Amino acid sequence: MNSETTNYEFLKFIEFQDLPNWSVKYAEKTIFDFNQDFKLVKIGDFLLRSKDTVEIQDKQMYKRVTIRINNGGVLLRDKVIGAEIGTKNQFLVKEGQFLLSKIDARNGAFGVVPNECDKAVITGNFWTFDVNMKLINPYFLSMLTTTKQFLKFCQKSSNGTTNRHYLQEKLFLTQKIPLPSLEKQADLIAKFIELKDIIKKAEQEIINAKIEFENSIFN
Repeated sequence: MNSETTNYEFLKFIEFQDLPNWSVKYAEKTIFDFNQDFKLVKIGDFLLRSKDTVEIQDKQMYKRVTIRINNGGVLLRDKVIGAEIGTKNQFLVKEGQFLLSKIDARNGAFGVVPNECDKAVITGNFWTFDVNMKLINPYFLSMLTTTKQFLKFCQKSSNGTTNRHYLQEKLFLTQKIPLPSLEKQADLIAKFIELKDIIKKAEQEIINAKIEFENSIFN
């Protein structure tokens, strides 16, 4: 190994303006490796924090949501009477918004609010964002959050003094991500859904084949 290799092989230069944070830990592999055909866009350019507050009324019914980690998505948790809800100042979510858990973002707790969760309530531990549809498809963003690069960024952008590490909003919104055109986003989403359908069909065929095998052997 010559001296030139020793000095320069492992160096990586990053523009200061591209750093979401001055800390060294954000400089190392914080910037996404991306297709040069796609421009880098700040998350805050297409996500706007929504804080539609609501005061919980004891005699009214409310829907509550949960976000599964490991990119399990947004689901309806339950429906309860207001008297059973301890935190009275909460926030409303709407269908199509992007929702995340500031505690479990580093564990893949993201998702798009589905129709059944429209007008559900959330606590301050959840953040909801309006999505600029002219720039990004919410489902493309949801797919992007499943990548190891995005999860690694969220892990680096989360900190705290206890076992709970909270996502830092400023770092999250100033992070730049590769953003294809809306047409390319739609194409990638369609291919993803097609493959999921193929996998689902194959899994059902395996189940059917197993049942047929058991029936033929054990009658």
